[in-house]
Amino acid sequence: MAIASQNVAFTSVGGTGSVVVGNPEDTLTTVRAVTDADWATVSVSGNTITVEAKSE
Repeated sequence: MAIASQNVAFTSVGGTGSVVVGNPEDTLTTVRAVTDADWATVSVSGNTITVEAKSE
């Protein structure tokens, strides 16, 4: 699996970023993401991981 693109950088005001992994045509790839941070949430849609950071 490889990172196809990424845009994850946050400031103290929070924000949303994403990481695209693998190959979208590869139906055998299952992407999972978890966090135990209280300042962030993650979700997965297909091969895209979305990270949302809360503001301080």
